[in-house]
Amino acid sequence: MRMQVACKAEAIRISIRSGDLTRAARIGHELEILVGPKPTTLQGSYLETWQRFQVAHCRLLVACDRPDEAAHILQSVQAELRTTGMQYLTAQISVVLAVALHAAGQGEEALRAMANAVAFGQKNGLHRVFLDAGPVAREILEGLHQMASPPADVEPWYVNGLCAGFDASASAPDIVSDTVSPYQPEPTTGSRLSAREVEILDHVARGLSNKEIARAIRVAPETVKWHLKNIFEKLKVNSRIQAVRSGLGRDLPWVAERGASRN
Repeated sequence: MRMQVACKAEAIRISIRSGDLTRAARIGHELEILVGPKPTTLQGSYLETWQRFQVAHCRLLVACDRPDEAAHILQSVQAELRTTGMQYLTAQISVVLAVALHAAGQGEEALRAMANAVAFGQKNGLHRVFLDAGPVAREILEGLHQMASPPADVEPWYVNGLCAGFDASASAPDIVSDTVSPYQPEPTTGSRLSAREVEILDHVARGLSNKEIARAIRVAPETVKWHLKNIFEKLKVNSRIQAVRSGLGRDLPWVAERGASRN
């Protein structure tokens, strides 16, 4: 389930970025059903799964003009994560929380939340978590940079670097991971994907396994595996999540949703 949640959460983010809120809401409903009710205790890898779900859910709330509700949820999730000592997940929440607070008109609180994320990010070399939050995150970072007395643990060089990363990704939006320089994003070759490969990538974004994809498009699982290998090579990625981000983050058609004919 962890992979399915990650792919659906990424598909929601991409749909929101492209302005397709209908699709984002539909995937959000699928994700809610997949995750189910909150367990009594959050432990192990499921803690990260729950956090991904909540981030995706709150991104949807902000996109649907319900930022106050999103901020309340994120603050609750952040409090839970702090008790576990999982600083990376807490920093991720801080970025999304900053965006929600900014949308809710709580500018000072948004700056504080972003400053917390920046303080952790600059010590650990994070970039992707900020870029994924969209242009509003850049606006908040600019606010940090322009403060007369910025927080002592926020370094101007790091904030400037993050802003440069936003500018670079605006012209080539598919930086696929924190291991890729935010200043020199490598362009993808998504336009070379065949209709069948785009269809399979769409199913991957929905969280389907190879066997489930094979049943959906009426081919053998080994055929799906072969197509995925070709997709990874064309997009220059090495994971399903990176493929979703790299391929579907650009202008590839959603073949399955358009009802395209099968090969």
